[in-house]
Amino acid sequence: MQMGIGAIPDAVLADLTGHKDLGVHSEMFSDGVVDLFNLGVITNRHKVLQTGRLTASFTIGTKKLFDFMDDNPYLVMMGIDYVNAEANIAKNPKVTAINSCIEVDLVGQVCSDSIGTR
Repeated sequence: MQMGIGAIPDAVLADLTGHKDLGVHSEMFSDGVVDLFNLGVITNRHKVLQTGRLTASFTIGTKKLFDFMDDNPYLVMMGIDYVNAEANIAKNPKVTAINSCIEVDLVGQVCSDSIGTR
């Protein structure tokens, strides 16, 4: 899974408790991932790249998240150039991205960082 920042990714993560053996290869993650990991929903066992390990570049969250990260052998923090490289993302099967967006055009292109000139 890849997830972004905001209420929509957080809500989707909260609803994934019935799933199993999910993996995370994401630019960022937040507290919702901790809960799923602790429930055994996120195992990263089927990832090809960094098998068994959560892979990310940065996090946004609470003390609970940072306590989870502290000296965690199941977590690897890599540079954004590695995590967001298309070739690396493509190595993992069935990648699903969970993000909010601001606008979508008629051919399905998504913009999540600006509206018009803002």
